[in-house]
Amino acid sequence: MAKATEKTIEIVTYGGHQSIYHRELYEFKNLKIKLELNSENYAQQCYARAYVLDGLEWKLIYSIPYPEMKTPRDIYYMLQYRDNKAANAGKEFTADVQRLKKYISEILG
Repeated sequence: MAKATEKTIEIVTYGGHQSIYHRELYEFKNLKIKLELNSENYAQQCYARAYVLDGLEWKLIYSIPYPEMKTPRDIYYMLQYRDNKAANAGKEFTADVQRLKKYISEILG
């Protein structure tokens, strides 16, 4: 059985107020998928979520509980991402992005 391919639409990492966000949009099996991840100072405000586009509405299909996230908490305060360098923090989200994609593949398989 051939492995389903994904087509990247957008990958962006940006800073917010005391947080860094990472978003990926891609197409998987003719479905639009959105991944949203956030690293905050407060652990309970961190998240890693996957959505599928249903018509004009994004519907949550999977999320990683914040205690299980691999993305470091409060990366906003790491020296290498200060002073408008938040876009360089994308690699910090890699493990959680891979986990989200794994479960999307299994759920929508």
